[in-house]
Amino acid sequence: MELIFNELSLQPSVSDTHSANLLVEKLIQTYSKAKSHGFKKIRFHQVFEEISLLDDYTFSDWLKNTTSRTLKDLLLSAKVYPFISDGDEWAENEYLSRRYFFENEFVERTEPRGLAAAIIYETLTISLASHEHWKQSQLRVFVTDENLEGILPTENVNNVCETIHFESPIIQDFVGKITTPVIVPTKLPLNQKTIHLRDDHGKDKLKKFGERLFQSNYVISVINSLPFNPKATNLIHKTHADGKIEIVLYWEDKGIGLVIQSTGRNIHETNAIAKILDEEYDN
Repeated sequence: MELIFNELSLQPSVSDTHSANLLVEKLIQTYSKAKSHGFKKIRFHQVFEEISLLDDYTFSDWLKNTTSRTLKDLLLSAKVYPFISDGDEWAENEYLSRRYFFENEFVERTEPRGLAAAIIYETLTISLASHEHWKQSQLRVFVTDENLEGILPTENVNNVCETIHFESPIIQDFVGKITTPVIVPTKLPLNQKTIHLRDDHGKDKLKKFGERLFQSNYVISVINSLPFNPKATNLIHKTHADGKIEIVLYWEDKGIGLVIQSTGRNIHETNAIAKILDEEYDN
C-alpha cells in the first residue's frame, strides 16, 4: 500500500526554514507510523528538487541540511512518483474521465491531484501540518463526471498528517478495510472462461498456463499476451485497480506473459488475489 502526498498542504507557505524543517520531520514521523500499518511508500507529484516548502527551499534542501540520518533515510526510502503509476491505464482513464475540485479559505478552487489519486487508488493522503485544515481526518473533494453529467456526491478523502491520526476511529476503520480486503469469487462456470492471446512465440505455453489459472475462483478470463519480459524474476508483474493482473512466466527464456481479469474491485482486492495466485501457481 502507498500513501499519496497532498500537494495542497504546501499552502499556506511557512515563513522560515526552521518551520519548514519541523513540517518535514512531522511528515516523516507520520510516515513511520503508517509503515507499521503496511504503507510502504509515499507518492509525490514531483521530484524533491521541485517541491518548494517556501521560496528557494525545497525538500532536497531539507535533505542536504538535516542532521538526522534516520529521518533522511526514511524520506528517501519512501519517495515514489508521479501520483498515477506510469503505465497504469485504468487509473489514467479514471482520472481523465472526471474533474476534481477543492477549495477552502486559503486555497482557491483548484484541481487537487493528490487527493484525486487517493480517491482513484482508495488509499490515504498524507499532508504537511501547515494549517489546522490539513489536520482533519477527512478532506472533502468535489467531483464531476463527464459520463453521468452534473456534480456527483462529494468524496471524503481519508487523511493523516500526525501520528495521532492513526488513533482516529475513521482512520482505523479505513485502514482495517484496505488491509483486510474482502475478495469475492466469480460465479462464471469454468467452461465459460475465455482466453485471448496474440499469435506470438510461446502462445501454446501461455494458453496452457491460462487454463491452469482458471482453476482459481478469482480468475475470470485471460485478456491478452504481454510483451516479452526476459529480465523478470517474479510471477506477478503488475496489478491494476480494475482487477487486471499482469503475469510473467519468468522461467521461460523470453519471459512470456499474459494479462488476466480477476474479480478484484479495487487495488487492495487485486493485490490480495495476486498474492494468492503467486503462492499457488509460481513454479
